[in-house]
Amino acid sequence: MMEEIASAVNKAVEFASNIYREIEKGIRDRGRVTLLTTGWLKSPGCSAIHSISSVLSGVKAYHIDLGFFARYIAPYGSSIDSEEERTWLVIYGNPKDPWSSIADRLAKSLSIMGYAGIMLRASVNKHRISLDGIRVIDIPGNIDPILVYLISTTKAILEIASRENPSPRVARLATEITDLAPVIPGIFQQYEARLKDLADKISEQGLTLITTCTSRPFAEGLILDSHSYVDLLEITDLHSIDLLEKTIAILYVEAEKDLVPQITVFKRTIDIMLKTDPIPSPIYYRILSMILSKMLKRR
Repeated sequence: MMEEIASAVNKAVEFASNIYREIEKGIRDRGRVTLLTTGWLKSPGCSAIHSISSVLSGVKAYHIDLGFFARYIAPYGSSIDSEEERTWLVIYGNPKDPWSSIADRLAKSLSIMGYAGIMLRASVNKHRISLDGIRVIDIPGNIDPILVYLISTTKAILEIASRENPSPRVARLATEITDLAPVIPGIFQQYEARLKDLADKISEQGLTLITTCTSRPFAEGLILDSHSYVDLLEITDLHSIDLLEKTIAILYVEAEKDLVPQITVFKRTIDIMLKTDPIPSPIYYRILSMILSKMLKRR
């Protein structure tokens, strides 16, 4: 199983490495970027905002729902656009219908309005589209789109930071996300027992995942992999654990411990915390959910 996961991760890294410079150039040249996501797919945008805020002080970045931006902001102008030029767009296509077709239509509308940028989307069962000013990059069906979204954007941000705001942390992270396969055995060994526990709960009664932006790719990956017995809640939206009937898994990184309510001792709660830097952590959470998906498919 680990060889399959490593192969999938390597394919995503290779594809992302071939496209990230276009994202980097767009962000660097404009100095302002709007990251657009659709439906349940939010992690590429929100994690990019976290990374930009952490290592790029000179870039203005926004994460907005694609539909909201196309309907209520773009037609009327806003403070997101400067007086000289409009914000540069990165559109992350949602791989699942109906969101995928909606994203294509809205991206076309933004192209007609004169916006420029890049659109990344999974190419499974999709017609090809061509947009003026917005380059569309289709990710092959055998490559995980969420990993490509996360890796390509993170590499672009770190590339800019390495030139404009170099630091040991930036250098270390840039190297780290270039070669991810070696970390997979360690991740598997450390979290195997808890992942098996999650697989049991999903098979028995379903599971409620409570995530931060950093850990959200774990849940989004399971949705992408068609595991319909998983519910997704943002940790900031949680108001009463008593209303949740399924077993609960709370996912976060060590830097986010203060966000976690005092429910981790609850008898139906499984705690999965990564002690990793927040910038690459979304990538590691997606890898963990890929491992969990393999476990579920082998049952």
